[in-house]
Amino acid sequence: MHGHTYRVEVVLEGEPKEGIIVDFAEVKAALREVLAEYDHRVLNELMPYPSAENMCRRIYGKLKERLEFPLKVRLWEGEGKWVEVGDFP
Repeated sequence: MHGHTYRVEVVLEGEPKEGIIVDFAEVKAALREVLAEYDHRVLNELMPYPSAENMCRRIYGKLKERLEFPLKVRLWEGEGKWVEVGDFP
């Protein structure tokens, strides 16, 4: 068994209302809530095959439930190694 330090990047798309699309605090809170499940955990206990691709899809799905915007999630496993799931290119 070994560990990784992942980095998650979230991109939202939408029409600005009163100068903003969404308050960053709302996005940050939703992301913290979703990622809390993974912090210092044995990932094999959370999902049958915790590949970066499967984790990214799962994080995307949980964020999509909380945020009402088209979004994209990129999960970095290291320098130059990432996967992406999203609603737009």
